[in-house]
Amino acid sequence: DEVVTAGFVIGLSYSAVLAFIYITFRFSLVEMFAPPQGDFSEIRELAAFMMVGLSSYAMADAIIQVTGGVLRGAGDTRWLMYASVSLHWAMLVAQYFIIRVFELGPRVAWLAFVALIFAIAVVFALRLRGDRWRDEKVLEMVMVE
Repeated sequence: DEVVTAGFVIGLSYSAVLAFIYITFRFSLVEMFAPPQGDFSEIRELAAFMMVGLSSYAMADAIIQVTGGVLRGAGDTRWLMYASVSLHWAMLVAQYFIIRVFELGPRVAWLAFVALIFAIAVVFALRLRGDRWRDEKVLEMVMVE
């Protein structure tokens, strides 16, 4: 458990630094991509909005990386595969409806994407918090495979 905690501390600390940079310097970072001529204001505003979501995404991704690594290391690969594939397909279907059916625009699509990344982080964290993956019988079955 100490190693898992250390993984979370390192991952979330690194992500927090990135989040701070993305939020604090979002306009400067976006401005690097501005064309020499033309109106960039609409793109600048949208990209700056998305940088805030990117900050949240980075934090959730740290949780996914640590929990996924621990569960894979314990041999809980089948559950991870099913959960990951299912959640990513759900994300695809949700994005299809948001973009194509309801035409809600890029802000809503981005918010839904970030929310679904958080959902994956929560599902993985709940699996890690539970003890099913630590069960001796499950570990023995994994070793046989």
